[in-house]
Amino acid sequence: MFRPSSTRVIPLCLVLPSLCAVSATVHAAEPEKEAVHLDYVAEGSCPSRGQILSDVEARADGWQIAEPGARARRFVLRIESRDELYIGRLDIHSPSGEVSTGTEIRGPDCSDVALGLTVAVALALDPRAGGASPQPLPPTGETEPRKKPASETPPANRPARPGSSTPIHTAPPASAPNRPSGVSGPHVGLGARIEVSRGVAGTLAGGALFGELAWVTPFPWFAPKARLGGRRTLPATIDVTGGHVDMTLSAAFAELCPVALALGPRVEASACLQGSVGALSAAAATNIPAARDEQRLWLDYGGLGAVRFRVGERVSLDACVGLTVPITRHRIRLEPDELVSRAAPLVLGAGAGVTHRF
Repeated sequence: MFRPSSTRVIPLCLVLPSLCAVSATVHAAEPEKEAVHLDYVAEGSCPSRGQILSDVEARADGWQIAEPGARARRFVLRIESRDELYIGRLDIHSPSGEVSTGTEIRGPDCSDVALGLTVAVALALDPRAGGASPQPLPPTGETEPRKKPASETPPANRPARPGSSTPIHTAPPASAPNRPSGVSGPHVGLGARIEVSRGVAGTLAGGALFGELAWVTPFPWFAPKARLGGRRTLPATIDVTGGHVDMTLSAAFAELCPVALALGPRVEASACLQGSVGALSAAAATNIPAARDEQRLWLDYGGLGAVRFRVGERVSLDACVGLTVPITRHRIRLEPDELVSRAAPLVLGAGAGVTHRF
C-alpha cells in the first residue's frame, strides 16, 4: 500500500532536536549580566570613579551597574593616605548584607593602588579576568566541562555568583550596621591650639582644647569636619587711672568645615564656619577706689580658614586664621565713668596646634 506521509515525518523528527540544541547553545552563550553597585571613596589626586569603572569594564565581562536601591552585590573601594603610603581596601557586600573578607593593598602611588583594587573587583565579577581583557570562550564542543570533585562543592556560607562555578568567599554577617555607602568615618580626634586675637579687649592670647569628627566622601572637595571645644585667654592688662584692669575671655566654641581642598598627599586646606558663647571678665586692681569685678556675656560668629599638614598616620599640625563678628559689644567702665574696654566690630584671630586622630 502507498503511504505518502511516512517519507516526510522522519526527517522532521531529526531536524527538530537539532534546532532545539542550536537555540539552547545561543542562549547559553549570552548569559544575563549581573547588576552590581560600586562605591568609591578616595583622597586627593587618586583616579576618579569613572576611571575605576573603565578599568573594571576592560577586564571583566557579564556585569552592569545596578539601579539605585536595587538588591544586588555592592563593591566598596576606599583609598586613604597614611604617612608615605596609600592604603586601598575592597569590601564586597552580598545582597543580604553579609560582608566578604576585605582585600587591602598598600603602595606609594595612588594610581597603582587603585589599579590593584580594580583587578580584585574584576576577578570577583569574572574569575576569568586578569591583567588584560578576557579572551573569548572556545567554540561549543571543543572542550568538555570539567567535572567538579565533591571536595570543591561550595559550602553554604560561600554562595556562588549566578552563571559561575567559582565561589565568592564571604565572612559571617557583621554584628554592627553597615555605614552609609560612599562615606568613610566618622574619624574621632582630639586637638589643642595656641590662639591670639585682636579686637576683643586689646590683644588676648590663650589656648583651646577641642574634639573633632571627620568624614571622607567620594568628592575630593567635600570632607566635612565638626569641632566642639573650649578656650580661655590669659589676663590682658589694661592701664587705667590709678591702676590697671585684667581682661580675660572664657568661651565654648563650635566649628563646621564642609569644604576641603587637597593640596598634596599630606596637605589639606579647609573653609569653616565658627561661633562661640562665653563670658568676658574684667578684674580691677585692688588699689583702685570702689573697684569691682565685671563680667559680660560674649557671643560671636564668623569664618575660618585652616591648613592641615599630616606628619604621621594619626597626627597632624594645624594652622588657622579667622574673622568673627561680636554680637555683644558691651562697654566695660570703671567708676566714675572711665571706659576700660569695648570690642571692635571685627575680631581677628589666629591659631596653631596639633590634632591626634584615633
